[in-house]
Amino acid sequence: MQPKPVSKYVQAGTTRIHYLEQGSGEPLVCLHGAGPGATAWSNYRGNLEALSRRHRVILPDLPGFGGSDKPTGVVERPLAHNSKVLKDFFDKLEIRTAAMIGNSMGGATTARFALDNPDRVTKMVLMGAAGAGLGTLAPQPPEGIRAMRAYFQNPSKEAMRALITTFVFDASFLTDELLEERFAASTDPEHLAFMRNRGPLEDMSHELARITVPTLLVWGQDDRFVPVEAAFKFLRAIQGAELHVFSRCGHWAQVEHAARFNRLVADFLEGDAK
Repeated sequence: MQPKPVSKYVQAGTTRIHYLEQGSGEPLVCLHGAGPGATAWSNYRGNLEALSRRHRVILPDLPGFGGSDKPTGVVERPLAHNSKVLKDFFDKLEIRTAAMIGNSMGGATTARFALDNPDRVTKMVLMGAAGAGLGTLAPQPPEGIRAMRAYFQNPSKEAMRALITTFVFDASFLTDELLEERFAASTDPEHLAFMRNRGPLEDMSHELARITVPTLLVWGQDDRFVPVEAAFKFLRAIQGAELHVFSRCGHWAQVEHAARFNRLVADFLEGDAK
């Protein structure tokens, strides 16, 4: 595994954002999910080296996570808030347009940003993305969401281990390093307060048909956070979208099938799809 790049910080409007950066070429902004202790590095550490061979890869910690500012008070519309901060982030770094990857909440934020700023996203990859509303086939709330809520009731390493096992199909991907890293980040008092005060992610299902950005949907067949049923809601709504489903895969396709995921994304980004 490659070493972690040097941390960078930028003031995006009223929010100080921590981010990592590597490579050159067209910008590729990768957004992480919303699990306890999530960071851009924890989500994409296994993808950065491959993706940065042809792109300027930028990994920001979203507001409330990692080294970025933690909003105080209630954030009633998290996706709208993230989208606004992200626009300020693009402006500050002078990113006119970028390709984007988003996992879970990061996928929902990517879709929200594309709706709000369609001229600034060239292509996007939505991976296990939230934001398409509740399903009708899988139990609600999904197993992973129940485990996440239980974690916040009583944070502990044991609870974190139980939670992370719901992210993946194969529990061998849970390393002690990842466990320690996520647990330490999740127990930061400001992060805990933010997560407990944050409103639910908005349902964008009625807006998705307005998306015109070339879109690749990537899902795990065994996703226990955002069941694969949601992938088909995005697929039906977004004109021209493509869907790839990994078997024996949970919520973290980029972790469990890193090499195949990296090739899939590279082919999509470098192709001529419009």
